[in-house]
Formats: sequence, structure tokens, C-alpha cells
Amino acid sequence: MSGKSSGLTLLILLALMSAGGWLALGASGARLLAGYALVIGSFVGFAFLVRRENARPLSQREADAWGHVREGSKSKYIRKAVVKGLLLGAASSSAAVYSQKKGEGFGAYDFALFVALTLIVTFAMYYLAVRMWDVNERRSRKP
Repeated sequence: MSGKSSGLTLLILLALMSAGGWLALGASGARLLAGYALVIGSFVGFAFLVRRENARPLSQREADAWGHVREGSKSKYIRKAVVKGLLLGAASSSAAVYSQKKGEGFGAYDFALFVALTLIVTFAMYYLAVRMWDVNERRSRKP
């Protein structure tokens, strides 16, 4: 799969996952079921694409890009991912908490929800960075 079509596929899966989350948010019955089906189906699609991409060796372009990233340290790579996770987590948590509490006050429960969502996204980005470092190291050693 070429870079353009792979990016388009990932964008479509992300849009489907977002649509599924929107459908499932505060819904019940068929709408909730359709939302969960979209989210789970998109997640399975992501997993399939990632597994397929990780099974093949790096292309020359990917190897050059990985060599540039590898020149920096692993801790710098992971630190950048954690900062991105904090920013993404704070933005998405703010939107989620705000949409739930439009006219009401912001209480301790809302703050705890905000912190929990931010930490979950940050940990996910940390875990993803560690796994991607290991996968790219392994892929760069393949002939």
C-alpha cells in the first residue's frame, strides 16, 4: 500500500471511529450498538493495518527517516510522545467535559474525569512510543 493510500485509509478509519464515538455518546438501543460497532470495527482495522505494516522490512525512505529519529535518544523520542499525549489528552478531555457540563458548574467529579482522561491518553501515547521504538528497531534489522 502506498503512503498516500495508507494515510487515506487511516484517516477514514479515524473518521469512522470518531463517528462511532459520537453515535454512542449518551445514546441507547440501536444507536449505541451502531456506535460501538463502528468504534470496534475501526479499532480492528487499525490493528490489522499496523500488524501488516510491521511484518515487512523498512523501505529506504522509512529507513532514512528512522535513522534520523534514531540519532536522537530513545528518551527524547518518548518524551516528545508524552508531551503530545498531554496536549492531546488535555484538549480532548476539555472538549468531553465541556460538552457534558455546558450550563452547569465544574465540580470535583468533573476535575477527576478531566485528569483521568488526560492521564489515559498520555499513558497510551507513552506506550505507543515505546512499542513503536521497539518495532522500528526490529524492522530496521530485517534484511
